[in-house]
Amino acid sequence: MPGTSLVMTLAIWFLQTAPVPCSGAPVTTWVQRVGTPNPYGSPVVDAISIGADGRLYLAGDFSRTVDFDPGESDESYTAQGDDAYLTGYSERGEYYWTRIVGGPTDEGFRSLLISSTGTILGVGSFHGETDFDPGPGIDLHSPVGDYNGFVARFTPTGDYLGVVIFGDGNKGVGPCCAGLTSDESVVIVGTYNGSADFDPGEGQIVRSSHSAGSDIFVLKLNPDFSFAWVGTIGGPAFDKATGLAVDADDNVVLSGEFRSAVDFDPSEEGADVHHVVNGPSDTFITKLGRDGSYHWTRTLPPDFTDRRRLAVDGDGNVLLVGSFDRATDFDPTEGFDVRPAPAQVVDGYVIKLGADGSYLWTRTLQDAYHTHPQNVVVDAEDNVLVVGLYWGTVDLDPGVGIRSQTADGGDDIFLLLCL
Repeated sequence: MPGTSLVMTLAIWFLQTAPVPCSGAPVTTWVQRVGTPNPYGSPVVDAISIGADGRLYLAGDFSRTVDFDPGESDESYTAQGDDAYLTGYSERGEYYWTRIVGGPTDEGFRSLLISSTGTILGVGSFHGETDFDPGPGIDLHSPVGDYNGFVARFTPTGDYLGVVIFGDGNKGVGPCCAGLTSDESVVIVGTYNGSADFDPGEGQIVRSSHSAGSDIFVLKLNPDFSFAWVGTIGGPAFDKATGLAVDADDNVVLSGEFRSAVDFDPSEEGADVHHVVNGPSDTFITKLGRDGSYHWTRTLPPDFTDRRRLAVDGDGNVLLVGSFDRATDFDPTEGFDVRPAPAQVVDGYVIKLGADGSYLWTRTLQDAYHTHPQNVVVDAEDNVLVVGLYWGTVDLDPGVGIRSQTADGGDDIFLLLCL
């Protein structure tokens, strides 16, 4: 793909680990570059998933014209507005294919799930008439309201299988994250405005947000994509979800931001109201049962970014990543664990809570001009993998040791394994 600028870099690292709280010496096994000569046409990667066979899938949205083949061949697509894309690679980084879901307005994938049979589930939102079939067929859908949510299904080779739509209403529904339960039900969290019907079938399950702002929804669909349950969380200001994880018992943990007094208990019977105490917004972590019943909420000071992604380990412990720019108490219980303000501008953090919401520990990534953890995953051995961006020189050992890495000019990517 000669002549293209570096717009999106895909890298998979194997890690050499050392016995420190969080350590990592990334060794690059392959890197691919995908992009366009036009600086305003870059693809955005919102979702990444790896199948049981090792195939890698990326998804998000793009504008203008992008060549998705990182090799010498040209596989360029031109978006009508912001179109959704899904791209497949081999476990060695070999390019396989790209599929486009598009229309004259804006569409995007926000989360990718892989079922036990290898079926790819792309979760996202669309704003206008959209053809969800990227092949020669046509499957047109138009949102009811400003924008709706969708779950589109594809084979491991990218063939289109179908789509379910939810969120018909007078304004809009925007999913951010999704997860699979043990029976392969789909759990989706996001933000909605106005009135929305969360039943993708013939029935109607309507919820209405507070009139002045946006609220949060948690939607569960059965394995056949029929409606299971929905819970909503919100207050009179703008609240949003940014992360989701499903634990081994199919409990649902979500994270996000709230800007006013919010009742985090989605049931009609109970109430658990939390107030913003640290500024214009605070961070929350909420746990629900497999049936949507309320367990607990913990709140933290505001995050410098809007990522707030989380994961759970095999014991149901919760890991949350983010950034902070001021002295912060990371203990959301009655205790205190105050970390000083960053020496530069922004430091990163990883916080761990118990399955019952108890506080366990916080690790910070310091000394760079800014450090922004973007996502976190937990492997089968309960190792915690954190990926993010940094600018300057960062100490990637949050323990007593020092493991410095210096960015090459602008923002660089870090990958950190926490034992």
